[in-house]
Amino acid sequence: MSASISVLANLSVTLSQDAAEYSERNLYVLSAFQPVGSGLLRRDSNRIISLLLNHYFSKKVQAGLSYQWTVFDSNGNYADYGPGQWATSDDTVADNSIIEDYYSYTEHRAGAEFSIYTSRESTLGISIYAGLAGYPGRLAKNINSSILFPEEKREDSFFSFMVSWTKEQLVKTPAGDISLIIKYSFNSLKSNDAYFRYSGHAL
Repeated sequence: MSASISVLANLSVTLSQDAAEYSERNLYVLSAFQPVGSGLLRRDSNRIISLLLNHYFSKKVQAGLSYQWTVFDSNGNYADYGPGQWATSDDTVADNSIIEDYYSYTEHRAGAEFSIYTSRESTLGISIYAGLAGYPGRLAKNINSSILFPEEKREDSFFSFMVSWTKEQLVKTPAGDISLIIKYSFNSLKSNDAYFRYSGHAL
C-alpha cells in the first residue's frame, strides 16, 4: 500500500507499507539447548517515508534531492550456536541461544541525482547516496564470531556512487532504434559487525 502527495510541482512525499508472512520459516525455540522450530511463522512489515525534490535549472540540467526513512519490523529470530560454530559444527551446545528481533532495523538514506543533456539524444547522469542503519536487536561481532566487548548493537553506514552516459538512437534499424548505456558504480558498506563490511565496483 502506498500514497503519494505532490507539493509545488517539484516536491513529492510518498508513504508506503507492506507486510509478508513466510510459510516455511518457523521461529526458533531452545529444546535441550538445541534450536528447533516452534510452529510459529516469521512475519515482517516494512514502512517507508520518502521525500523527493526535483528542480530543472534549464532545459539541459536537472537535479534532485531525496531522503528516505525505513522501519523494518520482524518477529524473526536467529539461532546462535556460539563463537565459530554453526548447526553442522555445534561442539558446545551449552552456549546455544536464540536472538530475538534479529532482522528488524531502522534506516536513513539521503541522496542527490544530476542529469545533464550533453548533446542531442545524449545524457550524462550522476547519483550519490549515503545512509545509516541500526539493528536494535542484533549485537555486533568480530571476525571470530565473538560478540564485541563492550557490547555494541550493529550499526551500518553505506555509500553509493554511479555515473552513466546514455546515447539514444545510436543505430536505427527497421525493427527499432538501438541505444547505448554505459554505467559505472561504486558501493561500500562499513559496519561494526565484521561479516557485513564490503566494497565493490561495477561497469
